[in-house]
Amino acid sequence: MPSSEYLELCLGSDIHFDDLSEFMESALDELSSKRGGPQLLGLFNQSKLKSNFLDTANEDIFFRGILWEGNLGGLIWAELYLNNLDQRFCVINALIVRKDLRGKGLGKQLYISCEKWSADKGSTGIEIQVLPGDRHSKNFCESRGLVARSLIMHKPLGS
Repeated sequence: MPSSEYLELCLGSDIHFDDLSEFMESALDELSSKRGGPQLLGLFNQSKLKSNFLDTANEDIFFRGILWEGNLGGLIWAELYLNNLDQRFCVINALIVRKDLRGKGLGKQLYISCEKWSADKGSTGIEIQVLPGDRHSKNFCESRGLVARSLIMHKPLGS
């Protein structure tokens, strides 16, 4: 059973950046092997992750981890933005659960905590990007009430 406590990932917590780094490395390896994954890898570079990890004073950034048997089992990283109508909305940059712990409710708990935080901050909506062909993630999002609004296409240019 997952820990009922969410651990805010910040300095002084039980999770150190090295543990987070190792967790992310594993997730990025998995992402790179999926259709569309290599194109998204630039979003999750370690320097950006580290700067956001250390920027716990920014109240528009949401980092939470969930422990499973004393180890990091999953995490969520989201940020609030203003759209062109000056409405706040939440973008989930990463929702990652260890492969061996999927289907146990960790992702659901992390998502629910983020949605509550986002609503409490006055957000009008929540978004997450899912890889094409990733039926499991699409089903997860739809079970949480999210609907597809567009498909982002990408073509790398240059060398």
